[in-house]
Amino acid sequence: MTLSVYKIKIKYIASNKNIPANVLSQKFIKEKNKNEPKQIIPNELIDKSTSLVEELTNKPTLQEKQNILKQHHDSSTTGYPGIKKILRKVSEHHSWPRFKQFVINYVKDYENCQRFKINQHPLKPPLQGIPVLQFNWPFIQIAIDLITDLPKSRGYNSILSIVDHSLTKEIILIPTTKGVTSEGIVILLINNLF
Repeated sequence: MTLSVYKIKIKYIASNKNIPANVLSQKFIKEKNKNEPKQIIPNELIDKSTSLVEELTNKPTLQEKQNILKQHHDSSTTGYPGIKKILRKVSEHHSWPRFKQFVINYVKDYENCQRFKINQHPLKPPLQGIPVLQFNWPFIQIAIDLITDLPKSRGYNSILSIVDHSLTKEIILIPTTKGVTSEGIVILLINNLF
């Protein structure tokens, strides 16, 4: 036992008498220069040749900041890590005012990150209108759709709908079956439209 070497006296103090010292009861020592930083590590222990000391004392320029991020983010071995990983990795060796915001903007604006990022909340594509032709004749531009799995009526269970998109916006509904082929649709168009 290592404690047996020391002379230790253990005393019990009641909880109401065991009060921790508060800030007001301590002696106040006024420091002369509060703006001047205190050096905690002695000069003998600091290796001035390391880049870390220079980076902490010198604020990097915009070009230097971008070069630092290129080394940690753009290299082929890093594989374009996310914002959190880059922040953690770069902050081990570098720091400057508004560091976090600079890294976030750099990663968000990086072309390859934008190109290969998976969209977690995809939006529906915008609807594209059908262009208007210069000369409008009925049924010069049409849209075709099959409505299937309807209750059987007179041997048919589907409807071929043809909509005029050029002039009249008229619709033609042709009864058919679900098993109709593309050749069958062409025959229906020729017989009922042209």
